Amino acid sequence: MVEPLSVAYHAVKRSNFVPGNTVLIIGAGPIGLLVLKVLKALGASWIGVSEPALTRRQTALEHSASAVFDPLASDVIPQVLSFLAPGAGGVDIVFDCAGIQASLNTALKVVRPRGNVVDIAVWGTEAKLDMGIVMFKEIILTGKLLIYHTASDSLTISLLGLATIGYDKVHAEVIKLLAEGNFPGIEKFITRKIGFEDVVEKGIKALVAEKDTQSAFSFI
Repeated sequence: MVEPLSVAYHAVKRSNFVPGNTVLIIGAGPIGLLVLKVLKALGASWIGVSEPALTRRQTALEHSASAVFDPLASDVIPQVLSFLAPGAGGVDIVFDCAGIQASLNTALKVVRPRGNVVDIAVWGTEAKLDMGIVMFKEIILTGKLLIYHTASDSLTISLLGLATIGYDKVHAEVIKLLAEGNFPGIEKFITRKIGFEDVVEKGIKALVAEKDTQSAFSFI
């Protein structure tokens, strides 16, 4: 649990989040749900979750999402704005955990001027970025690929935007937060335990086959 939670925690730390922020999470897979847990623990005032799979939307509500949205049923943007204070102009931060063109487009439109868009997804295709909206809204889009092997060994790629893979030596911090009980209900993310000999059939293949109904991880 420490490893995926560290990915989520690192992403939130890199987003310039402060308690009281409003947030939209796009994609309620395991990482998106863990971002939700971290944001709740750190004091977000409102957290919306956009996710097409019903089971995952229900799981997000179980973990205290403020509201959930089905992007295939209707336009998420006006729905999100209806929950915010008049004149807010959008949420403070968007975490894109889906990594598709539609999720990026939504993120840029629903974030407030000078807000933050954080990409945690691994993209399988080249994305098209509307630099016009980035410029006119002065969106913070700081892209970083962080893979730490030692205290001094790091690889960083910076753009305007934030993409996070890995975690900036935050394991110890996450372990401490877990021990202090900052993530209640986190044990529900362990959906099954399997032996090493079953990692392919009952682990990897099951995770792929059940991607819309399995809302957490398979652990060995």
